[in-house]
Amino acid sequence: MLVGTECDLGAHIRDGLLATLSKRLTGTTEEKEAASEQFKTLFPKEFERGTILDFTWKTDVGLIVSVNGNIVGTCASQPLAQALFASYLVRVSFFSPNSC
Repeated sequence: MLVGTECDLGAHIRDGLLATLSKRLTGTTEEKEAASEQFKTLFPKEFERGTILDFTWKTDVGLIVSVNGNIVGTCASQPLAQALFASYLVRVSFFSPNSC
């Protein structure tokens, strides 16, 4: 989840995310371009302060993008979803392997 702290253009936020994702995105050039174009369509033109951008990854659906609690669309590219979560989330385990 991203929460806007400034008024900003959606394209600025989107392009920043895509710049990071492009370093981890896998597939052919055509697949990468198609995933990036699909991802671009899911962003509003502007973000107001306090706008909540939420990403949910369901392996059978893809990356679901919500703005302020409303689903705006889905990007079916599993490599793009994987790149997003690998770029911004660190795997943290709160349990030791022997605790279960």
